[in-house]
Amino acid sequence: MKMVRKRITVAFATVLLAGVPFMTWLGMTTQAEAASAGVQITVMGKAVQSDSPLIIDRGRVLIPLRVVAEAFGAAVQWDAKTSTATVRRWSDTAQFKSNSQVAVIDREMSGGTSHSTVQLDAPMKMYNNRAYVPLRFLGAQFGYKVTWHDHIAALDSKLSAKDQRTLLEGDLKDARKIANGLGGDLYYTHDPLTPRSYVGDRDGVTTLFPEGEALRFYRFEDDIVSQVEIKDDFALVTWQGRLNCTACTKENAFQSFMNQQWTDGQGIAPKPSGDYVYSHFRIFGPEGWSEYGYVDADGKLTQTGYNHGETKTGTLEIMKTGEQRTDSVIK
Repeated sequence: MKMVRKRITVAFATVLLAGVPFMTWLGMTTQAEAASAGVQITVMGKAVQSDSPLIIDRGRVLIPLRVVAEAFGAAVQWDAKTSTATVRRWSDTAQFKSNSQVAVIDREMSGGTSHSTVQLDAPMKMYNNRAYVPLRFLGAQFGYKVTWHDHIAALDSKLSAKDQRTLLEGDLKDARKIANGLGGDLYYTHDPLTPRSYVGDRDGVTTLFPEGEALRFYRFEDDIVSQVEIKDDFALVTWQGRLNCTACTKENAFQSFMNQQWTDGQGIAPKPSGDYVYSHFRIFGPEGWSEYGYVDADGKLTQTGYNHGETKTGTLEIMKTGEQRTDSVIK
């Protein structure tokens, strides 16, 4: 028995001298061997510098919460009394409690707060006073595609590499299509305004792009106008206002916007000027409508294309003739 104890003591000392983290709970191992082969955590292609190792818990990859969350721009708060970590980025919040198998998720939307309790593949663990959470859950919850390959734990854009290039520097009409698609999943820098009446499929949504731009647009829903900016492949609402129009048809909404007639402003207000290009989409049951055109500095609307069932007229593109892109971003 003494010989066995001596061997265990020597082995433990060898591990410590080698600088390999030693885990004390059942089923948990570090990525020490992989780390020596160059394991990295990356966010949007950029390496995350961390003095804490990755951990494998029963086949699940756990990552140091604060280091990774702050790398994608989230704020992390720790409540020592309840052993709870709160991660917030823009309008999304996730709460993790030590050794709990669930996370509490809150998301602010124009219709109110979405609140849910979600099951985790592995609970949050504490190691060396650091909170560790599942890589895949954290990344996916905050809108990233998550991969683990060739010793790299990566949080990347949900867009393909081709769509990313198009969005940043590609053809204007194609870039606008991608940006418009991202606008279906909005995040907010503030508490979002709620439209005065329900905005359903019948009402549709209108987007207004400044001439030459694809990475910024205005989204109209009932009496609310939102300024949306594309940030790291996310559609982020940086300003909102409530339009002064009784019946907010496209024409009335555009004129109110161009004349800066709004209340309840949230964020830094824009100063509309110049020409804009618009698209309008509605879906009701099996039918859909789409409309395209442009708006001048006075708020006058000119339709250039229309599509409803078998009726197609004009040019069905979010672009006007001769328009050139002015906001390309080369990385």
